[in-house]
Amino acid sequence: MMGGTAGKPILGAIEGDGLDGVAVLVVRYFGGVKLGAGGLVRAYGGAARDCIRAAPKAFVKSKVQLAVVTPFECLGTVYNMLAKHGAAAGEEDYQSNGKVKLTLTADADQAESLQQAIADATSGKVQPTLVATDES
Repeated sequence: MMGGTAGKPILGAIEGDGLDGVAVLVVRYFGGVKLGAGGLVRAYGGAARDCIRAAPKAFVKSKVQLAVVTPFECLGTVYNMLAKHGAAAGEEDYQSNGKVKLTLTADADQAESLQQAIADATSGKVQPTLVATDES
């Protein structure tokens, strides 16, 4: 049994393109003893490299969810801060006490500054809280 003829060259192709969070599947229909270990390494690594180079790529940023309960009169201010920080509002729940409950989605690297900006812009009346991250 040969070792390291598939996983290492495929991982090398992935790392060689500076990627992470990907999966590469290579199916072997022919080879083994006839190709030898060196031939298998070249076959697996080459197939993975060709596929990775041909595949479309997309940069994906980690996201977080925040919860906000805001007085109705601060709702416009909250939405302005969302726009400035590239965040989005999800579900809105208008409550009988004159407040609005919002679920927000923001880039993880912008969440803290968004929380601070909303608190500052509303003079502390609105304090967003972290609900979930991509990892949770």
